[in-house]
Amino acid sequence: MQEKTGWSVRALAHLLGIPDSTASYWVNSGLVTAERRGRGRAGHSIGLTGLREMVAVMELRNAGISLQAVQRAVEELRRLTDEERPLSQLMVVAIGDDVVWHEGGDPAALVSAHRQPGQRILIVPVGEATAELQRRLGVESVEVGS
Repeated sequence: MQEKTGWSVRALAHLLGIPDSTASYWVNSGLVTAERRGRGRAGHSIGLTGLREMVAVMELRNAGISLQAVQRAVEELRRLTDEERPLSQLMVVAIGDDVVWHEGGDPAALVSAHRQPGQRILIVPVGEATAELQRRLGVESVEVGS
C-alpha cells in the first residue's frame, strides 16, 4: 500500500473551510509551499509542512492580520531567520496588528516581523511585579489613584 504524500489544494481548502481560490492564491503567492507543483486535474500536492503553513496563514487572517501584512511578515521572517518556510518552523503570534515570532528559549523573547521588523518586544509581567512590590511594602493591595 502506497503512503499518501500530500493533499490537493482543493482538498485542504475543503478540510479547513476556506474557498478553493483563497487556498490557491496562498500557494501561488508563496505563503504556502507545494511539495509538488502540477497543473490541471493533478494540481499541486501539499504536504504536512504546507498544511502547517496554510493553517498558520488562516489563523493569522482570523486574528485580523491583513493578507498584505502576512506576506510582509513571511518575507521578513525569511530574511531575519534564514528559515525558508517560517510559518511551519517558527512559533508565530499575532499581537494587535503585528506578527511576531518567539525567538530562542526565553518565553519573553518576541521579535516583530511586520510593524518594526527585527524589533524586540519587551514583555513585562505586571501582575508579578505588582505582587512582589506589595509583598515588599507589606501592603495587601495597592489602590489606583490613592
